[in-house]
Amino acid sequence: MTNLGNQTKVSLPSGAELEITLAPFMEGERLFAATAECLKSVKVDGNADVKDLTSNLNSLKDMFLSCLTSQLMKEAILACLKRCTYNKQRITSWDIFDDVKAREDYLAVCWEVVKFNLSPFTKNLFSKFSTLVKEATTTQK
Repeated sequence: MTNLGNQTKVSLPSGAELEITLAPFMEGERLFAATAECLKSVKVDGNADVKDLTSNLNSLKDMFLSCLTSQLMKEAILACLKRCTYNKQRITSWDIFDDVKAREDYLAVCWEVVKFNLSPFTKNLFSKFSTLVKEATTTQK
């Protein structure tokens, strides 16, 4: 991965190259809101032991499937994808994945585009969240 500020290049496992340009604020925020909508119904067990593999896997599965099946999420991802190229071809619609070889990269492409476009929104959020969790854990002891 080569990060160039508002752009990045990703070599996918298939060997294809994905070039991502950061979406404008409103499109990125729409993706952030769609992601939040998907994840708000996912239950996280605060009492589960970190080593409780079954609980952790179930939460990850729920998060993944909730986002994967959301029409709002698909629309928000597509808006961001339209600023990207796949093997130097501009992505204008989901039709780019009609090719079987490209279809193999579908999830990787979506993941990279979501990750790149959400990272500016979540960078400070996660540091604040970890502080809150640490404080809550200390209070419970």
